[in-house]
Amino acid sequence: MTALPPHHRWIVTTEEPAPTGELPELPRPDLEVGCHRRLRGPFTGGGFLLRRIVPELLTWDPELVAAHATEITVIAPDLAPLVPRTPQTLTNLAGAKERTRFYPAPRALRIAHGVAELALDWARLVRPAGAVVAFHDMDEADPTDRELVAILLRRCDPARLTVVAQSGGDREDALTRALTTYTVRAARPQEPPSHHGPDTDPAQLFIDADGTSGDPAVRQAYRALAPAERARRHTERAAALAALDDPTLRFGAIPYHLEHGTDPAGAGVAAFVEAVNGCFAAGLYEAVVDLAARGRRLAADGGWSKAYRTFTHKAAACLCYLGRGHDAFAYLEEMRRSTADPDVHMGTAYLTAMLYTRFLPREDHDEDLALAWVNTAIALADSHPEPERRLLARAFMRNARALVELHRGDVDVSLALVEEAIALTDADFAPDEQLLHRSVLLYNRAQVRAARGDHTASLRDYDDVIARDPDYGDYYFERAAQYRALGRHDEALRDYATAIRLTPPFYEAHFNRADLLIERGDDEGALRDLDYALELEPGHVDSLTHRAELLLERGDTAGARRDVEHGLALDPHHAP
Repeated sequence: MTALPPHHRWIVTTEEPAPTGELPELPRPDLEVGCHRRLRGPFTGGGFLLRRIVPELLTWDPELVAAHATEITVIAPDLAPLVPRTPQTLTNLAGAKERTRFYPAPRALRIAHGVAELALDWARLVRPAGAVVAFHDMDEADPTDRELVAILLRRCDPARLTVVAQSGGDREDALTRALTTYTVRAARPQEPPSHHGPDTDPAQLFIDADGTSGDPAVRQAYRALAPAERARRHTERAAALAALDDPTLRFGAIPYHLEHGTDPAGAGVAAFVEAVNGCFAAGLYEAVVDLAARGRRLAADGGWSKAYRTFTHKAAACLCYLGRGHDAFAYLEEMRRSTADPDVHMGTAYLTAMLYTRFLPREDHDEDLALAWVNTAIALADSHPEPERRLLARAFMRNARALVELHRGDVDVSLALVEEAIALTDADFAPDEQLLHRSVLLYNRAQVRAARGDHTASLRDYDDVIARDPDYGDYYFERAAQYRALGRHDEALRDYATAIRLTPPFYEAHFNRADLLIERGDDEGALRDLDYALELEPGHVDSLTHRAELLLERGDTAGARRDVEHGLALDPHHAP
């Protein structure tokens, strides 16, 4: 393969094709990746990419694949049998009724970084002369794929892996910024004329493409179908896809077809409930917001049904997690207006408390309101009419109040509440029940004890929770801080290494380890960690500050100046 020009390419979809010769021609892609969310929902493009590169990587270095087991199994679960080792945590093993922990919103970004690193490894090992990957339909992609392509544009050396992205560039997001910064525009290929034989059914081509075809003739033929015939074909296509037993199709194509099929209010709503719950459990919250909105439209005529409640509650929760808490209030108020169901009022009281103590911007926090709402949730939990639900809810809501009290500055009350929640759980459930919930309570007690400065007791709790859930990487990250506070630096470094091994890439672990390495005098190791932390998160000002100080000590004044200027551009008030 001839050497590629050192540029990523941007095919702008909102302009007319440029005259021949005005823009550079596209390099021939080694892989063409469709990213339309209608196919497989979140990470449609990421999953397609993994399905192509993981089998090839396994023949070169299985350990590289094993290191990204979480990313692979979340995005392309059909590849799970190929992955040498997959971490098993209480979170992903818990059934729906026992799920009391949900992933933080940044997990999707971490997963995207892991996929990008696999792609870089694939290009380095399998295509050493260079590779070109073209991503199509970015304007119709889920935010997870838009973020993934933005990361690839920023992190990939185009001489080794050239990214071609097809996008209008008319959104204010990471992808548009990356396209503007890291690409040159390329000529948009002319669409070949449609050639359909006499026996071709162009309307069926649209159905079989899961509504993603851009061929005008195909789209027109689909629109010309009688409504009943169109619905019948969508239902048949959904059944054919369901027979493939691919979970990711249930996040994209299957709900799309049933949404337009013969029974949208029945089978369609059920498909959206499954998709919403599946994406929510995986921490793919942007997709949940989209799916829940479509599900609400289908279920609206059914009144305040269980499905409509699921869509509304999940949409509100995801808006909280995504940092759009102000948008969640309307959903919570609608839920309170629509029913006297104690579960609904308990859940909305809990979420409202979390908004005021955690999810809203800091300037909008109101700990008094948070306390009022969480006390309402506790009152409803303690008097819940269903005994089984009451048992779990009264411990869960006391745990929630413990967070509020911690933020109010009353650490002793917070600890007492967590210990009360633990005692209630131990009294109400057998030792082999509610394992995830028990681990969450232990973890929270460890955090509260750390906040009280009792690092020895906090460490005991972390030891206990890690023994129960040894593959959950975040626990090691948190325990490392306790080891460090106790001066046990070797053990802290081991925990940072374990956290990094068990989780998709996240800059915080590398920054914290770098900080400890600086304290121990290992400037070389600290610089490696800071370089990587800033590759993951170029806007982390503290990493820039630390690196600038190390570079200055090494005499690299130009590098230190670059980091200082970058940091001040991000935060002009940040003075060393």
